[in-house]
Amino acid sequence: MSSVTNVIHASPLFDPSSTTSCKVNKQFSGGVPMLAERASEQAAALQAMLLANYPLEKAIPQRMLSPNTGAGFWVVTSKAGNCRVVYYGPGEYVQPHYHDIEEKLILSLGGCYVWQSEDQGKSWTCFYRKEEEELFIPAGTWYSLIADHQGLVMHTLDSGSSTIWIEGITIQNLHRATSL
Repeated sequence: MSSVTNVIHASPLFDPSSTTSCKVNKQFSGGVPMLAERASEQAAALQAMLLANYPLEKAIPQRMLSPNTGAGFWVVTSKAGNCRVVYYGPGEYVQPHYHDIEEKLILSLGGCYVWQSEDQGKSWTCFYRKEEEELFIPAGTWYSLIADHQGLVMHTLDSGSSTIWIEGITIQNLHRATSL
């Protein structure tokens, strides 16, 4: 299971007024959705997971990160702890972070906008992934994501990575820069 470790401070701080800080792949149709202000409901998370064909009828999704705001997600972890099914409601998001191992995310329902930086936050690339696509995040790559208007169900195979949160860069800033 993932664990939260130390927070690193981004340097230089992200500048939301700079149009070169976030290179946008223009495949966004209708623009990036607004960030959710409130958390989605547990019942909605389980319903979406079932709709995506995960056999979780008796599962109880757990809220990760913020219990009340849109900065979080619902998760069901396998008994072995190596597979997680994750639900983000429409507009729910995760703040910029990275892991110490490569991550492979398999999107099953909905889609998401991803911000990714391979140079420790000096530049960001924005792109969209939809259901039936995979997302590979190399170890040490900074990233953040926001679920599209449908929400997002995905699963990940996890061999015990640590999560390192990045202070000084928020998805709110990335979102604003993308909208410029």
